[in-house]
Amino acid sequence: MKISVKMIGPILEDEGMHTFEYWGGEYRPLEELIREMDEIKNKSK
Repeated sequence: MKISVKMIGPILEDEGMHTFEYWGGEYRPLEELIREMDEIKNKSK
């Protein structure tokens, strides 16, 4: 999607994921999500 996001902390990752989970998402640790996105980016190169 080529969207740049600048995060200014502190960021409450766990609290944000629990809110996402409330709306029907699946909780996953931030480190896991970042690793998955890195794998996707590397495959597209």
